[in-house]
Amino acid sequence: MNKLYKFSTLYLSYTPLWISILFVDSVSLFWDKTATPWTERISIVVIILAYIVSIPNLIASLRGLNKEGAEPSLTIKHCKEDKTVAMEYLLSFILPMFAFDFTLWTQVVLFLIYYLVLGILCLRHNLLVANIILEFSGYRFYHIVAEDSYRIEVERDVISRERLTNKLEEEIFLRAINDDVYYDVTKKGNPKRRKRKRKNKNDGCV
Repeated sequence: MNKLYKFSTLYLSYTPLWISILFVDSVSLFWDKTATPWTERISIVVIILAYIVSIPNLIASLRGLNKEGAEPSLTIKHCKEDKTVAMEYLLSFILPMFAFDFTLWTQVVLFLIYYLVLGILCLRHNLLVANIILEFSGYRFYHIVAEDSYRIEVERDVISRERLTNKLEEEIFLRAINDDVYYDVTKKGNPKRRKRKRKNKNDGCV
């Protein structure tokens, strides 16, 4: 996946934090009527612009995944839905950031330093973090044990809209999003190939 997709995934995973910052900054602007509103104004504009870029990119990237480049089909043997991955990420990475006061530019700078370092590490190590937007869009996180055509067992962490717990002994096709997480493309077709029109030898002849 491209770097813009990785950025979009990282950014959207912090949605609870961005919504909270928008609320705090809006209250500071319109209710408290702060005398120095530039920190709040810049924060609101940057957050909204980042959403305008991230949401369409995430949707387009996932829709663009198909069976081209997917692993050979696997047969699901065991499947367990991971229902706590988003909550664990929220408590571990997002909740501590509420300690910053986002109406003070000095605190915003400290937050940006921390967030940029975290973002660089995620991009460098190709990490996909739990994304609350995917959860609200109907995606679920699973850990499956499957067999390939040689009856060799493999384990995969999978993102899917299907209820994989109801699909034991069924085939599944997976595309790797990163080194650890796979996307279910079972119901997606193969890429359409454009047919080249052959020129008639008699074209242009009178």
